[in-house]
Amino acid sequence: MTNLSKLTRYKYALGKFTKAVETLATYPTEIKERLFPASLDFAIVRREDLPEELHEDFIWIKQELTKRTEVVDLNSEYRRGDIRNTLFGMRNATGSKIAVRIVYLERELRRICDEIDLNILASTLGKDKGRS
Repeated sequence: MTNLSKLTRYKYALGKFTKAVETLATYPTEIKERLFPASLDFAIVRREDLPEELHEDFIWIKQELTKRTEVVDLNSEYRRGDIRNTLFGMRNATGSKIAVRIVYLERELRRICDEIDLNILASTLGKDKGRS
């Protein structure tokens, strides 16, 4: 995969995680309640959209957010999905650990994207020097 195609996928994921970090920082409730809308921000990101060195963090976040299965009561039409059910029984301290990992993943992904941007720029500038 070329640096440019990696960068495209990584920046897509970065946009989603940046939105999640903004949600975590600005949503006016306790942390475990902020995690639900934040998780929706990056819900469609796949492991393949991230650099390999961030796969473990991504998997950990997803696993922590879906430890409990959904609850469905057919009689009352009540439904609470995996993430909501997990967050319902979660301590705020655990929610904070997940939020910290989301912020870490976003920062690392931004750093990696910046490095690739610089490498592409340096490569382009090097090619231009050869033409003059």
